[in-house]
Amino acid sequence: MEKEDTNFRRANPPDLRIIAFLFHVCQGLTYGSVSRQIGMAKSTVCECVHECTAAILRRMQHRYICLPTVDRARRNMECWRGQTGIPGIIGAIDGTHIIIEKPDSDAQDYVDREGNYSINVQG
Repeated sequence: MEKEDTNFRRANPPDLRIIAFLFHVCQGLTYGSVSRQIGMAKSTVCECVHECTAAILRRMQHRYICLPTVDRARRNMECWRGQTGIPGIIGAIDGTHIIIEKPDSDAQDYVDREGNYSINVQG
């Protein structure tokens, strides 16, 4: 995450680059909103988000994302094709609603089909 200064500009420090990532990912702010809030170019915010995401994936993906072996993938494809008629499926992502307390702002955005306040999470 650390960048070097050049003759034309000083590099943004790593903690500011991580803050840009967190504003975008955790608060759902657009690159433009993050850019205005922390005084960083929109293209740099985009770069920060991509670099942080890549760093997290490099360190954590093998622990949490387990892709099937080639043999297992073939068996999965046969099974899924038999169930759905769709070829080439090796796995699926499922979602669930996590019940939350009513948010102070924009509460209507968190109402699910059953009338509960929830966050939709996929995994």
